[in-house]
Amino acid sequence: MNFSKLNMSIRWKMLGGFVLSALIPSILAYTELSKVAILIISLFIAIGLALFSIFRIMNTIKHVQEHFEPLAGQGTGEEEFDELRLIDESLSHFEEYLEQNRKEDLAGTHSEVKQSAVLEQVYKANLQTGAPICAEVWELPNRRTTELVSSARLAGAEAKIVLTRAKEAIVADLETLKDFSGLDDSNRGILDFQIMILEDPSFMMEVDKLIGRGENLLSVLSRVFGKFTDQMASQEDTYMRERSADFHDLKQRLFEAIHDVSGSEAENRFAAGKGKIAICQHVLPSEVISLCNAGVAGIISLENTPSSHAQILLSSLNVSSLSSINNLPLGSLHGHTVLLDTMKGRLTIEPLPREIKKVMDEYASRKSDVITEKIVLSNGDEFNVGVTVNNPQIEVTHAVDSQPDFVGLFRTEMHFLGQKELPTEDELIHTYQNLIDSFPDKLVVVRMLDLGGDKISGFEPTSGSEENPCMGLRSMRLLLEYPQLFKLQLRAILKASHKQVCLLYPMVSGWSELRKISDFVDETVKELNDEGFAAERPLKGIMVEVPSIVARFEDYVEHFDVFNIGTNDLVQYTLAADRNNNAVSNYYKSTHPSILSMIHKVSTLCKQKDKRAIICGQMGGDLRALPLLLGLGIRNISVNWPVVNELKSLVVEQNIEECEQLAEEALKCLSIEEVERVMKI
Repeated sequence: MNFSKLNMSIRWKMLGGFVLSALIPSILAYTELSKVAILIISLFIAIGLALFSIFRIMNTIKHVQEHFEPLAGQGTGEEEFDELRLIDESLSHFEEYLEQNRKEDLAGTHSEVKQSAVLEQVYKANLQTGAPICAEVWELPNRRTTELVSSARLAGAEAKIVLTRAKEAIVADLETLKDFSGLDDSNRGILDFQIMILEDPSFMMEVDKLIGRGENLLSVLSRVFGKFTDQMASQEDTYMRERSADFHDLKQRLFEAIHDVSGSEAENRFAAGKGKIAICQHVLPSEVISLCNAGVAGIISLENTPSSHAQILLSSLNVSSLSSINNLPLGSLHGHTVLLDTMKGRLTIEPLPREIKKVMDEYASRKSDVITEKIVLSNGDEFNVGVTVNNPQIEVTHAVDSQPDFVGLFRTEMHFLGQKELPTEDELIHTYQNLIDSFPDKLVVVRMLDLGGDKISGFEPTSGSEENPCMGLRSMRLLLEYPQLFKLQLRAILKASHKQVCLLYPMVSGWSELRKISDFVDETVKELNDEGFAAERPLKGIMVEVPSIVARFEDYVEHFDVFNIGTNDLVQYTLAADRNNNAVSNYYKSTHPSILSMIHKVSTLCKQKDKRAIICGQMGGDLRALPLLLGLGIRNISVNWPVVNELKSLVVEQNIEECEQLAEEALKCLSIEEVERVMKI
């Protein structure tokens, strides 16, 4: 049913009756009839037109009622609701819902503008996971709004009963998904997050209040979830903004569950994707697991971001996927064969057989021809490639197999994201021990918790919300402010450590906090020894990401063992450009001359003092930047495990004299554009 046409039909009937009633007396005035006769005739005609309009309008409403098929048992006393108002709410709800899906396209709808798929056309993805794959594209079907029409009039006590059953069905489904092979506790926490929302008393109070006013269930849920989603989407913190997608995911699940509980046959949206590459505008967290359960070969999501729960799941499960792709013609790819080159982040439509073979052979070669010997540059300097680990339960085997020279960065945030409560010390020890014991004779750089309090479930900081949390109370500032949190993580690391473990302190700006950190570590080491555990003070390092550290780097270089240059935040803070804001993406460039000067200064002073400077941001994984980094003096880079061997192979091919000449020319440049011309990118 076309709701817009229905609305206009009623309006035209009313307007037509009014216009005719007004025109007829004017026409009769030109006849020889008396005024009394004109008045009587006009009155009878007006009454006749009114009755005709009412008849047509009621007939239209009758058709609407038949279309909605009222559910059995709805009826009397306090549960008896005005049919017209319920229908009006339903129509408004669906018009709003359809418009929202058209604009946001979060559930994988077709693009309105159908672009043509170009054979052998290549598209660049910003995010990639898993192994290369070539298969037929299957477009993930949208949850069909029309399937919900039969449950649109649910209201009153029956609405509450159906909602309770729907919630129970969703919780059972999420508990089943949590048993999916490959999920660790952190990943299961993502699903627990949705269960937590459903069981939130404030959520149910709001829903009950609106249902009590006589509003239909789907309209209530749309309004309540819209409120939560708007609150999340308005947050300046990127992580919190990403949670709006989780609310959207849960709302869609509720709509489907309500439809199913109301007696309609459930549709398996994922079964047809077996053996194919699923494509959608924005894959949702629960969809990732459902698609994997259905046996899809890979996933393409046009709009994922690095911090989204869906992307975290794709990475942890090592699914073959490409995400964050610009200008890809979503609506015209269904049925085409595509090649996902996850090594280079490229998607090719209808690739030639030789291109497929080249990518697959390169991947097989990368896995088999792992470089294990030390890399020595043409000038005699030793070069080390480290591995960056985000989730040890999933990545540790891959990380070991990639044969890195060291663990350049272990991000410890996964245990604190999406959990109902803080992890215990024993849980953290188990996780850290698993990674550290896998590299018994190598440097393992363990970064302390690099989050704001707003991202840590089960932790309630006493300070209020921050206008700019990226530059607020986070990382080491948060740990110093809340020593119980600092001690929880520090004790676990110290108990799991060996002599090559280095504590890395993120987002430090000067000696004020570094002295407090040092004192706290000394106190904790003493505390453990007093308890009978033989703890030693580990190696120490700092993240070079706040410009104040670089400005006075000579004050710090002698006092620490390791300096991780976090190019992502260093660029963001130095150039005042939010790395997640597309509006300033042209300003956020690691090739800015000032950034290159900072890297050169840090690497030069570290070499003079025999310290280790490590590039661990996105710049390190950009293989085009390798010659420039080598020329700037960098001798340690940490990357994700799939890139380790590729980076080693590329380093071996470099002529260090040419790299140094390239860096010298780049350091003389005055703009990003000049640097990129020198780099020929």
